[in-house]
Amino acid sequence: MLESYADMNGLADTYKSTPNSKNNSADNTTEELKFDLVLEIRSELKAIREEVHECRLEISEFKATLSAFEIRMSEIETRISALENKNSQMASSSNTSALEDTITELKVQLNNRDQELLSNDVEIFGITELGGENIMSTVTVLSTKLVITLDKRAIVNVERVGLARRNRVEGSTCDDDLSSMRTRIIAVRFARRATRDEWLRAARVRRNLSTKDIDVTGKPSSIYINERLTRANRHLFFLARQEGKKRDWKYVWSKDGRILVRKDSGERAFHIRSEKGLSKIF
Repeated sequence: MLESYADMNGLADTYKSTPNSKNNSADNTTEELKFDLVLEIRSELKAIREEVHECRLEISEFKATLSAFEIRMSEIETRISALENKNSQMASSSNTSALEDTITELKVQLNNRDQELLSNDVEIFGITELGGENIMSTVTVLSTKLVITLDKRAIVNVERVGLARRNRVEGSTCDDDLSSMRTRIIAVRFARRATRDEWLRAARVRRNLSTKDIDVTGKPSSIYINERLTRANRHLFFLARQEGKKRDWKYVWSKDGRILVRKDSGERAFHIRSEKGLSKIF
């Protein structure tokens, strides 16, 4: 009889302990989920830190390169200034021609340094300039139309460049002035040259883009995307196009900051380095 009573007590204890076992199991599962979640968050944070660190390194390298270029340009400018002063003192000397050639060559070198600083840039022409515009948003929409996947971290800077000029008309209002503002180009600097090259290739494929395609208000105008040139190279390109048109040369173009011309298909291409070189080629 006593043994039966003991068995019953043991069975009761078993029933009493069963809920606790289930609770313990649930607690263990919750802890495991929390632990897995913490591990996942830590992994994501680590990946983000690595990406940020990589971006900082790239920016640091870019700043170092820019600083080196600035120092070099300063040295060349100093040499040009010294040679120009010397040239003014030796105007009647027989060495004037050689000295002018040296100055021209130094100016070409300085311009080449400036052009290297723009090797990651493109210029976008034809997008109407509006008050309060969001240029980054416009560039993002344009990248979609070019079928380019754009990571905003790939863009170092985007801005309108040049002086804002308006075609003023007598009796016009402020609103009229805004609508008649001359559209400035948009300059985009990418973190990598490969990204710039991708944009230029896509622009060549899709030559017929207009502001209508990217939902810019106003009269539709064609959009052109070119590599960005220094002021000197842009002027040289303009002169080369004029001469080429005048002398019936079929091809005038720029590549990696160099101005190139070719009279006809299959013929030799010439690199124009300065205005003086125009007269030697045409």
